[in-house]
Formats: sequence, structure tokens, C-alpha cells
Amino acid sequence: MRIFKVISLDMFQTIVDLNTRRDVIWKKILEERYTKELQEEYWVTINGYIFENFHKHSSSNEEFMKIRNIFEVYYDMAFKELKSDIVSKTAVNIIIEEHGNAEFYDDSIEFIDRVALNSKVCIVSDADKDMIYPILPKINYDKAFISEEYGIYKNTKGTNIFKYVLEHYNVLPEEILHIGDSASDIIGAKKYGIKTCWINRHGYAKRFEGEADYTATSLKELGEMIF
Repeated sequence: MRIFKVISLDMFQTIVDLNTRRDVIWKKILEERYTKELQEEYWVTINGYIFENFHKHSSSNEEFMKIRNIFEVYYDMAFKELKSDIVSKTAVNIIIEEHGNAEFYDDSIEFIDRVALNSKVCIVSDADKDMIYPILPKINYDKAFISEEYGIYKNTKGTNIFKYVLEHYNVLPEEILHIGDSASDIIGAKKYGIKTCWINRHGYAKRFEGEADYTATSLKELGEMIF
């Protein structure tokens, strides 16, 4: 068993599943036009814009933009492509609100409670405060590092948010394990020598060069590796 002094966790698609709010989100956005088929068309188009462009914003050292503002830019582009009259700001308001209502994966709370017995648990999330604040009281954690509060993302060029994690805990980088689902989680943490776990719950293709120190399809599987 390896004991890390700090276990650092991403929030969305790592410990909570935004997919649990997908139908609710699109029923609110599409209203009487809602169908499963139309939801899928919008979902695929919008995700194409977000996946291709969010990394560009979050890894740049240009002026910080909140998630809300980044989403509004690319939702607007997607709605124009779809020839939709939906207002991007209205849709993004719904998306942001429903992040806070996302449900935990079945193994999340048990994993967090178990690691908290021997390690400090922190949350490191590329998120706006109103996306994540409703969820934080539901988990056993020591501190949250949220991009909006620090004005910086996990993979911002130069200094990134993991610098503040190291400064706060004053431990060696290899004494921290960061767990997340995105390229920014792995690249950003490894930049400071922090140990990493790529949690790939949904069978996505790898979007980063090199390897994480651990790869798992669930926190339960990771627990079997490190406990």
C-alpha cells in the first residue's frame, strides 16, 4: 500500500457524473422542441467546439476567462452552425446551474472517505464557483482549488493552479496524487512533478502525450492499486 500525504481530485467526470443531468439540461434548453435525436445533434456539435477549443483557452497565458464566458463563445458558434435561435447565454446559465446538481459516481464517496483517513483530500477543478459550490458540502475534503478563485487553470502556460496546491501543503510533489479525467489534469500536475492518475470512466481516447503514473476506469479500481 502506498500512502500519499495529499490526494487531489478533479470534480466533473472524476467524482461526479455530469451525464446524470444531460436530459434535464437539454429539456430545459430545447423546451417543447426536445427529442432524444435533437438533443444528440446539439450535444455532438457543441462538444466538438468545446473539446477542440477549451484547451486553447485554459492552457494560454492570455487574460483569464471564466468557464461561463468560454462556454458562451462556443455555444454561440455551435448554435449558429445549427441555425438555432437559442440564446447562448440562456443555455450556458442552465449548463452552469446543472453542474451543481450532478450526481456522484457510485464509488466516489467511499473512496474519498477512505483516503481521508490517512491523507489530506483536496479538490482541484477548472470550474466557476457557482458550478462547484453546491457540491462541495457533500464531500469530506480539506481545501478546494477552483480556477475562478485563482484566475488560472490546471494547464495554464507558465504557472498553473498546481503551484498553489504545492505551496499550501508544503510537501514533496511525489507525495501528492492528482486524479482526473482530462489532459489538463495529467499534463498540468506532471509539470510540477506531482503523481497522476488518469481516470477514464467512459472509455475515451487518450488526449495527452506520455503516461500517467496510474490509469484506472474507476476510483474503486484505483483504490485496489494504492490501498
